[in-house]
Amino acid sequence: MWFDRIDICPKIFFGSLFVVCLITAGCTLNRNNIADDFSVEHEAAQGEYQVRMEFNLSEPQMHRGTIQQPMTVQDVLVESKAIKKYRNMEISILRQLPDKPRPIRMDVDFQASQRKVVDAQNYAIHPGDRILIRPKDDTLIGNLLNKAMGSKK
Repeated sequence: MWFDRIDICPKIFFGSLFVVCLITAGCTLNRNNIADDFSVEHEAAQGEYQVRMEFNLSEPQMHRGTIQQPMTVQDVLVESKAIKKYRNMEISILRQLPDKPRPIRMDVDFQASQRKVVDAQNYAIHPGDRILIRPKDDTLIGNLLNKAMGSKK
């Protein structure tokens, strides 16, 4: 077999490989399960939306806004000042529908070079929407790990 050429015991080699995959997959799974991750103490009042801004090294910040006119995701980024706090970001909208027990998730792509949301995904904000913003892991190693794990981003 090919692993006979490896100087360490095959059980240790495959065990170590399994642990690395398990740790990496656990991090990826936690990042994608945002419905449970977005814990809000109080529901949004009629005509309001909520933004949760997460950071790598500090506590998340919450922003609660009122929809006074037709608003889009780009408007929320400006009003919550997220556009100034992030260089590149992952944006997800959680929207509760009356006939669904769990909120639906809509991912939004952000063009860091133009500092704006992709036009086709600049959705209208509805009352009760919860917007989650996270820093986008846009490093070479992060991209390689995400590709290896089969993650979209």
